[in-house]
Amino acid sequence: MTIDRGDYDSGDEFVLEYGDLRFTFNERDFEERCEQAASKLGFVASISAW
Repeated sequence: MTIDRGDYDSGDEFVLEYGDLRFTFNERDFEERCEQAASKLGFVASISAW
């Protein structure tokens, strides 16, 4: 069983497309998601430590 998560839209400053999926982000949402990913991957210190 697969889960269809569909597209995501929070703005139009940043657009990511992968196959049939389209993700659009406003600047703040994109920044927060990038910071969280960088922290989770160990590229930067934990956000909670900031």
